[in-house]
Amino acid sequence: METIYRQYLIDIAKERYLNKNAEWERPEFVFDFNPSDFKEYVKTEDELINSLGRKWKGNLSDIGRFCLAYQHITSNYLKVDEEGCCHPVSIIPIACTALYLRVRFGKPYSVSRLLKKCQSIGLLVRMNTNYRFGCAKKAMNYSYHYAYNKDVEHLVVNVCRERKINLEDGLDDNTIVSIFEYGGVISEEELTKITLRTRYIGLPGVCNLQAEMAIKDFIMHHKYGQLIAPRMRKIKEMNLSLPEEQRIRFSPNLHYTKKGRLNSIGLRATNEIVSLKAHEEEHTNYRGVRRQEYLRKYFGTDKYMSFDVHASIYQISHLLNFGEWVGNQGDPYAVMFGSTFTGPSDRDAYKSLCMVLYFDNPNEFYGHNRLFIPNVVKQHGKSAIMETVSVAEKSMLAFTGEKFFNEVFLHESLLYIDFVYELRSRGIEVVQVYDGFYLRQGAISGLELDSIMQKCAMKYYEDYMAWMSNLEASNYSVAA
Repeated sequence: METIYRQYLIDIAKERYLNKNAEWERPEFVFDFNPSDFKEYVKTEDELINSLGRKWKGNLSDIGRFCLAYQHITSNYLKVDEEGCCHPVSIIPIACTALYLRVRFGKPYSVSRLLKKCQSIGLLVRMNTNYRFGCAKKAMNYSYHYAYNKDVEHLVVNVCRERKINLEDGLDDNTIVSIFEYGGVISEEELTKITLRTRYIGLPGVCNLQAEMAIKDFIMHHKYGQLIAPRMRKIKEMNLSLPEEQRIRFSPNLHYTKKGRLNSIGLRATNEIVSLKAHEEEHTNYRGVRRQEYLRKYFGTDKYMSFDVHASIYQISHLLNFGEWVGNQGDPYAVMFGSTFTGPSDRDAYKSLCMVLYFDNPNEFYGHNRLFIPNVVKQHGKSAIMETVSVAEKSMLAFTGEKFFNEVFLHESLLYIDFVYELRSRGIEVVQVYDGFYLRQGAISGLELDSIMQKCAMKYYEDYMAWMSNLEASNYSVAA
Protein backbone atom coordinates (compact mmCIF):
# COMPACT_ATOMS: atom_id res chain seq x y z
CA MET A 1 0.00 0.00 0.00
CA GLU A 2 1.41 3.38 -0.95
CA THR A 3 2.74 5.57 1.85
CA ILE A 4 0.10 8.27 1.39
CA TYR A 5 -2.73 5.72 1.71
CA ARG A 6 -1.16 4.25 4.83
CA GLN A 7 -1.12 7.67 6.45
CA TYR A 8 -4.72 8.32 5.38
CA LEU A 9 -5.69 4.95 6.79
CA ILE A 10 -4.06 5.64 10.16
CA ASP A 11 -5.82 9.03 10.29
CA ILE A 12 -9.16 7.29 9.60
CA ALA A 13 -8.46 4.49 12.06
CA LYS A 14 -7.38 6.78 14.90
CA GLU A 15 -10.31 9.21 14.66
CA ARG A 16 -12.80 6.36 14.29
CA TYR A 17 -11.20 4.49 17.22
CA LEU A 18 -11.56 7.49 19.54
CA ASN A 19 -15.09 8.41 18.46
CA LYS A 20 -16.43 4.84 18.40
CA ASN A 21 -15.13 4.23 21.92
CA ALA A 22 -16.83 7.39 23.13
CA GLU A 23 -20.01 6.62 21.18
CA TRP A 24 -20.47 3.21 22.71
CA GLU A 25 -19.54 4.22 26.25
CA ARG A 26 -22.41 3.30 28.56
CA PRO A 27 -24.47 6.40 29.43
CA GLU A 28 -24.30 7.57 33.00
CA PHE A 29 -27.69 6.63 34.39
CA VAL A 30 -27.93 5.37 37.93
CA PHE A 31 -29.87 2.55 39.48
CA ASP A 32 -29.59 1.29 43.01
CA PHE A 33 -29.64 -2.40 43.73
CA ASN A 34 -30.67 -3.55 47.16
CA PRO A 35 -30.67 -7.32 47.79
CA SER A 36 -33.53 -6.78 50.24
CA ASP A 37 -35.72 -6.06 47.18
CA PHE A 38 -35.73 -9.80 46.65
CA LYS A 39 -36.94 -10.73 50.11
CA GLU A 40 -40.51 -10.84 48.79
CA TYR A 41 -39.86 -13.15 45.85
CA VAL A 42 -41.81 -16.41 45.68
CA LYS A 43 -39.98 -19.33 47.25
CA THR A 44 -42.46 -22.24 47.10
CA GLU A 45 -44.74 -23.79 44.52
CA ASP A 46 -47.84 -22.70 46.45
CA GLU A 47 -46.66 -19.09 46.61
CA LEU A 48 -45.94 -19.19 42.89
CA ILE A 49 -49.38 -20.52 41.95
CA ASN A 50 -51.19 -18.07 44.26
CA SER A 51 -49.27 -15.12 42.80
CA LEU A 52 -50.23 -16.03 39.21
CA GLY A 53 -53.99 -16.25 39.83
CA ARG A 54 -56.74 -18.35 38.27
CA LYS A 55 -55.01 -18.84 34.90
CA TRP A 56 -51.76 -19.80 36.57
CA LYS A 57 -50.90 -22.63 34.17
CA GLY A 58 -50.97 -20.38 31.10
CA ASN A 59 -49.11 -17.62 32.93
CA LEU A 60 -46.53 -20.07 34.25
CA SER A 61 -46.00 -21.50 30.76
CA ASP A 62 -45.28 -17.99 29.39
CA ILE A 63 -42.91 -17.18 32.24
CA GLY A 64 -41.20 -20.57 31.83
CA ARG A 65 -40.57 -19.89 28.14
CA PHE A 66 -39.23 -16.45 29.09
CA CYS A 67 -36.84 -18.14 31.55
CA LEU A 68 -35.62 -20.53 28.86
CA ALA A 69 -34.86 -17.54 26.63
CA TYR A 70 -32.70 -15.99 29.36
CA GLN A 71 -31.19 -18.97 31.17
CA HIS A 72 -28.06 -18.95 28.96
CA ILE A 73 -27.43 -15.21 28.94
CA THR A 74 -27.74 -14.58 32.67
CA SER A 75 -24.75 -15.34 34.84
CA ASN A 76 -24.67 -15.42 38.63
CA TYR A 77 -23.72 -12.12 40.22
CA LEU A 78 -23.81 -12.99 43.91
CA LYS A 79 -25.34 -10.07 45.83
CA VAL A 80 -25.10 -10.13 49.61
CA ASP A 81 -27.74 -8.46 51.78
CA GLU A 82 -27.45 -7.13 55.34
CA GLU A 83 -28.05 -10.57 56.80
CA GLY A 84 -25.22 -12.09 54.76
CA CYS A 85 -27.52 -14.04 52.45
CA CYS A 86 -26.43 -14.41 48.82
CA HIS A 87 -28.90 -13.94 45.99
CA PRO A 88 -27.91 -15.09 42.49
CA VAL A 89 -28.90 -12.05 40.43
CA SER A 90 -27.98 -10.64 37.02
CA ILE A 91 -28.55 -7.04 35.91
CA ILE A 92 -29.79 -7.06 32.29
CA PRO A 93 -31.48 -4.64 29.85
CA ILE A 94 -34.79 -5.88 28.44
CA ALA A 95 -36.76 -4.10 25.69
CA CYS A 96 -40.39 -4.99 24.88
CA THR A 97 -39.54 -4.52 21.19
CA ALA A 98 -36.63 -7.01 21.19
CA LEU A 99 -37.11 -9.37 18.27
CA TYR A 100 -36.15 -12.54 20.14
CA LEU A 101 -38.96 -11.80 22.64
CA ARG A 102 -41.48 -10.87 19.95
CA VAL A 103 -40.73 -14.12 18.12
CA ARG A 104 -41.76 -16.04 21.23
CA PHE A 105 -44.55 -13.87 22.64
CA GLY A 106 -45.94 -11.68 19.87
CA LYS A 107 -46.53 -7.93 19.91
CA PRO A 108 -44.62 -5.57 22.26
CA TYR A 109 -47.71 -5.04 24.46
CA SER A 110 -47.85 -8.83 25.02
CA VAL A 111 -44.18 -8.77 26.05
CA SER A 112 -44.93 -5.85 28.38
CA ARG A 113 -47.72 -7.81 30.11
CA LEU A 114 -45.37 -10.77 30.47
CA LEU A 115 -42.69 -8.63 32.12
CA LYS A 116 -45.26 -7.41 34.65
CA LYS A 117 -46.10 -11.03 35.51
CA CYS A 118 -42.38 -11.73 35.94
CA GLN A 119 -42.13 -8.79 38.33
CA SER A 120 -45.16 -9.99 40.30
CA ILE A 121 -43.33 -13.18 41.34
CA GLY A 122 -39.95 -11.53 41.94
CA LEU A 123 -38.23 -13.01 38.88
CA LEU A 124 -37.54 -9.43 37.74
CA VAL A 125 -37.11 -6.18 39.65
CA ARG A 126 -36.92 -3.02 37.54
CA MET A 127 -33.78 -1.06 38.36
CA ASN A 128 -34.34 2.24 36.48
CA THR A 129 -37.52 4.26 36.08
CA ASN A 130 -37.30 5.37 32.45
CA TYR A 131 -35.98 4.39 29.04
CA ARG A 132 -34.84 6.40 26.04
CA PHE A 133 -34.74 5.68 22.29
CA GLY A 134 -34.37 7.73 19.12
CA CYS A 135 -31.39 9.84 20.20
CA ALA A 136 -28.90 11.00 17.57
CA LYS A 137 -26.15 9.37 19.63
CA LYS A 138 -26.94 5.68 19.94
CA ALA A 139 -25.02 5.44 23.22
CA MET A 140 -27.58 7.72 24.82
CA ASN A 141 -30.37 5.21 24.17
CA TYR A 142 -31.11 2.59 26.80
CA SER A 143 -33.78 0.09 27.81
CA TYR A 144 -35.28 -0.64 31.17
CA HIS A 145 -32.77 -2.59 33.24
CA TYR A 146 -33.93 -5.44 35.43
CA ALA A 147 -32.41 -7.51 38.17
CA TYR A 148 -33.04 -11.12 37.14
CA ASN A 149 -33.33 -13.65 39.97
CA LYS A 150 -31.97 -17.09 39.11
CA ASP A 151 -33.61 -18.62 42.24
CA VAL A 152 -37.06 -17.81 40.87
CA GLU A 153 -36.04 -19.03 37.41
CA HIS A 154 -35.10 -22.43 38.87
CA LEU A 155 -38.39 -22.62 40.80
CA VAL A 156 -40.46 -21.79 37.68
CA VAL A 157 -38.68 -24.30 35.45
CA ASN A 158 -38.83 -27.07 38.07
CA VAL A 159 -42.56 -26.55 38.70
CA CYS A 160 -43.23 -26.63 34.95
CA ARG A 161 -41.37 -29.91 34.66
CA GLU A 162 -43.08 -31.50 37.63
CA ARG A 163 -46.52 -30.35 36.46
CA LYS A 164 -45.69 -31.39 32.85
CA ILE A 165 -46.39 -27.85 31.59
CA ASN A 166 -45.07 -27.65 28.03
CA LEU A 167 -42.41 -24.98 27.49
CA GLU A 168 -41.42 -26.00 23.97
CA ASP A 169 -44.44 -24.36 22.38
CA GLY A 170 -45.03 -27.05 19.77
CA LEU A 171 -41.45 -27.24 18.57
CA ASP A 172 -41.35 -31.03 18.66
CA ASP A 173 -44.43 -31.66 16.52
CA ASN A 174 -45.39 -30.69 12.99
CA THR A 175 -47.68 -27.78 13.84
CA ILE A 176 -46.64 -24.37 12.58
CA VAL A 177 -46.38 -21.72 15.28
CA SER A 178 -46.76 -18.54 13.25
CA ILE A 179 -45.79 -15.65 15.52
CA PHE A 180 -45.82 -13.05 12.74
CA GLU A 181 -48.45 -12.66 10.09
CA TYR A 182 -45.81 -13.21 7.42
CA GLY A 183 -44.58 -16.43 9.07
CA GLY A 184 -44.49 -19.41 6.76
CA VAL A 185 -42.94 -22.79 6.01
CA ILE A 186 -39.36 -22.97 4.77
CA SER A 187 -38.82 -25.18 1.74
CA GLU A 188 -36.01 -27.68 1.14
CA GLU A 189 -34.73 -25.50 -1.70
CA GLU A 190 -34.57 -22.45 0.58
CA LEU A 191 -32.75 -24.48 3.21
CA THR A 192 -30.01 -25.61 0.83
CA LYS A 193 -29.23 -21.98 -0.05
CA ILE A 194 -28.62 -21.00 3.58
CA THR A 195 -25.01 -20.68 4.65
CA LEU A 196 -23.27 -18.86 7.48
CA ARG A 197 -21.03 -17.28 4.87
CA THR A 198 -23.90 -15.37 3.26
CA ARG A 199 -23.60 -11.70 4.19
CA TYR A 200 -27.31 -10.96 3.82
CA ILE A 201 -29.63 -13.93 3.47
CA GLY A 202 -32.80 -11.83 3.04
CA LEU A 203 -35.09 -14.85 3.21
CA PRO A 204 -38.72 -13.77 3.90
CA GLY A 205 -41.44 -15.75 5.65
CA VAL A 206 -39.28 -17.76 8.05
CA CYS A 207 -39.73 -15.71 11.22
CA ASN A 208 -41.57 -18.46 13.09
CA LEU A 209 -40.50 -21.13 15.52
CA GLN A 210 -40.90 -24.16 13.28
CA ALA A 211 -38.84 -22.62 10.48
CA GLU A 212 -36.24 -21.47 13.00
CA MET A 213 -35.86 -25.00 14.37
CA ALA A 214 -35.62 -26.40 10.82
CA ILE A 215 -32.85 -23.93 9.96
CA LYS A 216 -30.91 -24.68 13.14
CA ASP A 217 -31.20 -28.42 12.54
CA PHE A 218 -30.03 -27.98 8.93
CA ILE A 219 -27.00 -25.91 10.00
CA MET A 220 -25.96 -28.23 12.84
CA HIS A 221 -26.64 -31.65 11.33
CA HIS A 222 -26.57 -31.25 7.56
CA LYS A 223 -24.74 -28.26 6.10
CA TYR A 224 -21.91 -28.22 8.64
CA GLY A 225 -22.64 -31.55 10.31
CA GLN A 226 -19.47 -33.25 9.09
CA LEU A 227 -17.35 -30.61 10.85
CA ILE A 228 -19.57 -30.08 13.88
CA ALA A 229 -20.49 -33.66 14.89
CA PRO A 230 -17.02 -34.80 16.12
CA ARG A 231 -16.56 -31.51 18.02
CA MET A 232 -20.01 -31.79 19.62
CA ARG A 233 -18.90 -35.13 21.06
CA LYS A 234 -15.86 -33.41 22.53
CA ILE A 235 -18.04 -30.61 23.93
CA LYS A 236 -20.39 -33.09 25.63
CA GLU A 237 -17.45 -35.00 27.10
CA MET A 238 -15.75 -31.85 28.43
CA ASN A 239 -18.99 -30.36 29.79
CA LEU A 240 -19.42 -33.38 32.08
CA SER A 241 -16.39 -32.30 34.12
CA LEU A 242 -16.41 -28.52 33.61
CA PRO A 243 -17.92 -26.16 36.21
CA GLU A 244 -21.24 -24.69 35.09
CA GLU A 245 -19.85 -21.28 34.16
CA GLN A 246 -17.24 -22.87 31.83
CA ARG A 247 -19.57 -25.29 30.06
CA ILE A 248 -19.52 -24.71 26.31
CA ARG A 249 -22.70 -23.58 24.56
CA PHE A 250 -22.89 -24.04 20.82
CA SER A 251 -26.11 -23.23 18.97
CA PRO A 252 -26.99 -21.06 15.94
CA ASN A 253 -28.34 -17.54 16.50
CA LEU A 254 -30.71 -16.27 13.81
CA HIS A 255 -30.82 -12.53 13.16
CA TYR A 256 -33.83 -10.91 11.48
CA THR A 257 -34.51 -7.53 9.92
CA LYS A 258 -37.28 -5.30 11.28
CA LYS A 259 -39.55 -6.66 8.55
CA GLY A 260 -38.93 -10.26 9.57
CA ARG A 261 -36.50 -11.31 6.85
CA LEU A 262 -33.73 -13.68 7.88
CA ASN A 263 -30.69 -11.41 7.80
CA SER A 264 -27.78 -13.57 8.98
CA ILE A 265 -26.91 -16.57 11.15
CA GLY A 266 -24.22 -16.61 13.81
CA LEU A 267 -22.67 -19.72 15.32
CA ARG A 268 -19.88 -19.40 17.88
CA ALA A 269 -18.92 -21.49 20.89
CA THR A 270 -19.27 -19.52 24.11
CA ASN A 271 -19.64 -19.83 27.88
CA GLU A 272 -20.52 -17.63 30.84
CA ILE A 273 -16.90 -16.57 31.39
CA VAL A 274 -16.87 -14.45 28.22
CA SER A 275 -19.36 -12.02 29.80
CA LEU A 276 -17.09 -11.25 32.75
CA LYS A 277 -15.38 -7.88 32.35
CA ALA A 278 -11.61 -8.16 32.48
CA HIS A 279 -10.13 -5.09 34.18
CA GLU A 280 -11.18 -3.07 37.19
CA GLU A 281 -10.29 0.24 35.52
CA GLU A 282 -12.76 -0.48 32.71
CA HIS A 283 -16.56 -0.60 32.83
CA THR A 284 -16.89 1.21 36.13
CA ASN A 285 -20.66 0.60 36.25
CA TYR A 286 -20.14 -3.16 36.05
CA ARG A 287 -21.20 -4.88 39.28
CA GLY A 288 -20.43 -8.49 38.52
CA VAL A 289 -17.47 -10.74 39.15
CA ARG A 290 -14.35 -9.64 37.28
CA ARG A 291 -12.52 -12.12 35.08
CA GLN A 292 -9.31 -11.69 37.10
CA GLU A 293 -11.30 -12.35 40.25
CA TYR A 294 -12.79 -15.54 38.82
CA LEU A 295 -9.45 -16.85 37.56
CA ARG A 296 -7.79 -16.12 40.90
CA LYS A 297 -10.44 -18.15 42.66
CA TYR A 298 -10.47 -20.96 40.06
CA PHE A 299 -6.70 -21.48 40.00
CA GLY A 300 -6.29 -20.67 43.70
CA THR A 301 -3.48 -18.23 42.93
CA ASP A 302 -2.63 -14.99 41.13
CA LYS A 303 0.05 -16.88 39.21
CA TYR A 304 -1.63 -18.10 36.06
CA MET A 305 -0.54 -17.66 32.44
CA SER A 306 -2.47 -16.46 29.41
CA PHE A 307 -2.15 -17.58 25.80
CA ASP A 308 -4.02 -15.93 22.98
CA VAL A 309 -3.99 -16.30 19.21
CA HIS A 310 -2.89 -13.08 17.54
CA ALA A 311 -5.40 -11.76 14.95
CA SER A 312 -7.45 -14.91 15.35
CA ILE A 313 -10.12 -14.66 12.66
CA TYR A 314 -7.60 -13.41 10.08
CA GLN A 315 -5.29 -16.31 10.87
CA ILE A 316 -8.23 -18.72 10.54
CA SER A 317 -9.04 -17.24 7.12
CA HIS A 318 -5.39 -17.55 6.08
CA LEU A 319 -5.33 -21.19 7.22
CA LEU A 320 -8.45 -22.21 5.30
CA ASN A 321 -7.49 -20.33 2.14
CA PHE A 322 -3.77 -21.13 2.02
CA GLY A 323 -3.33 -24.23 4.19
CA GLU A 324 -0.79 -22.52 6.45
CA TRP A 325 -0.93 -21.72 10.17
CA VAL A 326 1.08 -18.58 10.92
CA GLY A 327 0.91 -18.84 14.72
CA ASN A 328 2.17 -16.19 17.12
CA GLN A 329 5.68 -15.81 15.72
CA GLY A 330 4.93 -12.63 13.74
CA ASP A 331 2.39 -9.80 13.69
CA PRO A 332 -0.46 -10.48 11.22
CA TYR A 333 -1.72 -6.92 11.67
CA ALA A 334 1.58 -5.50 10.36
CA VAL A 335 1.44 -7.96 7.44
CA MET A 336 -2.13 -6.89 6.56
CA PHE A 337 -1.23 -3.21 7.00
CA GLY A 338 1.72 -3.69 4.65
CA SER A 339 4.27 -2.03 6.90
CA THR A 340 5.47 -1.78 10.50
CA PHE A 341 3.54 0.53 12.83
CA THR A 342 5.19 3.68 14.15
CA GLY A 343 3.73 3.09 17.61
CA PRO A 344 1.24 1.03 19.67
CA SER A 345 -1.54 3.63 19.21
CA ASP A 346 -1.35 3.20 15.41
CA ARG A 347 -1.52 -0.58 15.77
CA ASP A 348 -4.48 -0.43 18.19
CA ALA A 349 -6.39 1.89 15.85
CA TYR A 350 -5.70 -0.34 12.82
CA LYS A 351 -6.65 -3.43 14.81
CA SER A 352 -10.02 -1.84 15.62
CA LEU A 353 -10.51 -1.02 11.94
CA CYS A 354 -9.70 -4.55 10.73
CA MET A 355 -13.10 -5.98 11.69
CA VAL A 356 -14.79 -3.37 9.49
CA LEU A 357 -12.41 -4.06 6.59
CA TYR A 358 -13.25 -7.76 6.92
CA PHE A 359 -17.04 -7.50 7.23
CA ASP A 360 -17.80 -4.34 5.18
CA ASN A 361 -16.87 -3.17 1.72
CA PRO A 362 -15.57 0.39 1.01
CA ASN A 363 -19.03 1.76 0.15
CA GLU A 364 -20.53 0.36 3.37
CA PHE A 365 -17.58 1.60 5.37
CA TYR A 366 -18.17 5.22 4.39
CA GLY A 367 -21.90 5.02 5.06
CA HIS A 368 -21.44 3.33 8.43
CA ASN A 369 -18.50 5.39 9.71
CA ARG A 370 -18.56 8.87 8.15
CA LEU A 371 -20.09 10.37 11.32
CA PHE A 372 -17.15 9.05 13.37
CA ILE A 373 -14.45 10.60 11.15
CA PRO A 374 -15.64 14.20 10.51
CA ASN A 375 -12.13 15.69 10.53
CA VAL A 376 -10.77 13.16 8.05
CA VAL A 377 -13.80 13.64 5.79
CA LYS A 378 -13.26 17.40 5.86
CA GLN A 379 -9.54 17.10 5.23
CA HIS A 380 -9.42 14.38 2.56
CA GLY A 381 -12.96 14.05 1.16
CA LYS A 382 -15.18 11.05 0.47
CA SER A 383 -13.42 9.73 -2.65
CA ALA A 384 -9.99 9.64 -0.97
CA ILE A 385 -11.44 7.83 2.04
CA MET A 386 -13.17 5.20 -0.10
CA GLU A 387 -10.01 4.70 -2.17
CA THR A 388 -7.94 4.38 1.01
CA VAL A 389 -10.30 1.77 2.47
CA SER A 390 -10.36 -0.10 -0.85
CA VAL A 391 -6.55 -0.26 -0.93
CA ALA A 392 -6.48 -1.34 2.73
CA GLU A 393 -9.03 -4.09 2.05
CA LYS A 394 -6.93 -5.45 -0.83
CA SER A 395 -3.86 -5.40 1.39
CA MET A 396 -5.76 -7.38 4.04
CA LEU A 397 -7.06 -9.90 1.49
CA ALA A 398 -3.49 -10.60 0.36
CA PHE A 399 -3.06 -12.19 3.80
CA THR A 400 -6.52 -13.56 4.63
CA GLY A 401 -7.60 -14.67 1.16
CA GLU A 402 -11.34 -15.01 0.49
CA LYS A 403 -13.56 -13.66 3.27
CA PHE A 404 -15.70 -16.10 5.25
CA PHE A 405 -17.86 -13.48 7.00
CA ASN A 406 -19.86 -15.08 9.87
CA GLU A 407 -18.66 -18.56 8.97
CA VAL A 408 -15.18 -17.68 10.22
CA PHE A 409 -16.47 -17.77 13.83
CA LEU A 410 -17.70 -21.33 13.31
CA HIS A 411 -14.28 -22.51 12.09
CA GLU A 412 -12.54 -20.57 14.87
CA SER A 413 -14.77 -22.23 17.47
CA LEU A 414 -14.28 -25.74 16.12
CA LEU A 415 -10.48 -25.39 15.93
CA TYR A 416 -10.26 -24.09 19.50
CA ILE A 417 -12.53 -26.88 20.74
CA ASP A 418 -9.94 -29.31 19.35
CA PHE A 419 -7.17 -27.32 21.06
CA VAL A 420 -8.88 -27.19 24.48
CA TYR A 421 -9.81 -30.87 24.24
CA GLU A 422 -6.17 -31.77 23.52
CA LEU A 423 -4.97 -29.79 26.53
CA ARG A 424 -7.56 -31.31 28.85
CA SER A 425 -6.71 -34.79 27.55
CA ARG A 426 -3.19 -34.11 28.84
CA GLY A 427 -4.57 -33.17 32.25
CA ILE A 428 -3.96 -29.43 31.77
CA GLU A 429 -6.62 -27.12 33.21
CA VAL A 430 -7.58 -24.35 30.79
CA VAL A 431 -10.20 -21.58 30.90
CA GLN A 432 -11.20 -20.37 27.44
CA VAL A 433 -12.47 -16.90 26.49
CA TYR A 434 -12.96 -17.07 22.71
CA ASP A 435 -9.39 -16.89 21.29
CA GLY A 436 -7.79 -16.46 24.73
CA PHE A 437 -6.76 -19.26 27.06
CA TYR A 438 -5.79 -19.15 30.74
CA LEU A 439 -3.68 -21.92 32.27
CA ARG A 440 -1.99 -22.70 35.57
CA GLN A 441 1.52 -21.21 35.70
CA GLY A 442 4.15 -23.80 34.82
CA ALA A 443 1.68 -26.39 33.51
CA ILE A 444 3.05 -26.02 29.96
CA SER A 445 5.37 -23.70 28.06
CA GLY A 446 4.39 -21.19 25.44
CA LEU A 447 6.39 -23.06 22.79
CA GLU A 448 4.50 -26.27 23.55
CA LEU A 449 1.19 -24.42 23.28
CA ASP A 450 2.24 -23.03 19.88
CA SER A 451 3.19 -26.55 18.77
CA ILE A 452 -0.13 -28.07 19.88
CA MET A 453 -2.09 -25.27 18.21
CA GLN A 454 -0.10 -25.80 15.00
CA LYS A 455 -0.99 -29.53 14.94
CA CYS A 456 -4.67 -28.85 15.72
CA ALA A 457 -4.81 -26.18 12.99
CA MET A 458 -3.36 -28.42 10.29
CA LYS A 459 -5.65 -31.30 11.32
CA TYR A 460 -8.64 -28.97 11.14
CA TYR A 461 -7.53 -27.82 7.69
CA GLU A 462 -7.58 -31.46 6.54
CA ASP A 463 -11.09 -31.88 7.94
CA TYR A 464 -12.18 -28.63 6.29
CA MET A 465 -10.89 -29.67 2.87
CA ALA A 466 -12.63 -33.07 3.18
CA TRP A 467 -15.87 -31.30 4.10
CA MET A 468 -15.51 -28.91 1.16
CA SER A 469 -14.99 -31.82 -1.23
CA ASN A 470 -18.16 -33.53 -0.01
CA LEU A 471 -20.05 -30.23 -0.07
CA GLU A 472 -19.14 -29.48 -3.66
CA ALA A 473 -20.28 -32.95 -4.68
CA SER A 474 -23.70 -32.28 -3.10
CA ASN A 475 -26.39 -29.70 -3.86
CA TYR A 476 -25.40 -27.37 -1.04
CA SER A 477 -24.09 -23.93 -1.99
CA VAL A 478 -21.05 -22.45 -0.22
CA ALA A 479 -21.00 -19.12 -2.05
CA ALA A 480 -21.22 -15.93 -0.03
